[in-house]
Amino acid sequence: MKAVLCKQFGPPESLVVEELPSPRAGAGEVVVSVRAASLNFPDVLIIQNKYQFKPPLPFSPGSELAGLVKEVGEGVHGYKPGDRVLAVTTYGAFAEEVKVDAGRLVPIPAGMDFNSAAAFLMTYGTSDHALRDRAQLRERLKRAHERLWFPTKPAPFFSTKAIRPGSESFAHFRPSGGGRR
Repeated sequence: MKAVLCKQFGPPESLVVEELPSPRAGAGEVVVSVRAASLNFPDVLIIQNKYQFKPPLPFSPGSELAGLVKEVGEGVHGYKPGDRVLAVTTYGAFAEEVKVDAGRLVPIPAGMDFNSAAAFLMTYGTSDHALRDRAQLRERLKRAHERLWFPTKPAPFFSTKAIRPGSESFAHFRPSGGGRR
């Protein structure tokens, strides 16, 4: 099994690809055959030792993946080999196979491809946190049960849609300094 490894902290050019033994699922764990992994800003920070999580060297970077369940460990229920899943791993996703705690897995919805699934959780979670907690829309949305719309075109900085059942009002966001508000 091949994996991208960070053997010393530094820029992306310092990463290497090496053969490693395939991981085995322990109790409560699942091994996933990775079909797609996303690259996020924390992945660049972690290989330079500039992120809040500090894995021991060597490690495989990559915090988000999508793939097929290869092996299920003892005590894992709800997943079987061949299931399509996505996961956030903190690090380790830049490998052909990854051992993941079963609690970090999410089934991939029908109709979602591996590339979209691999880039979904951190992007959606960060956007949701920014809007609810930082933009303080949380209470407004709770009160009004408003629909929240994340534009996917032409604004490439948002890549997901989240819909709240309820009224027809929209929270619409634009990049700073641009256009009407």
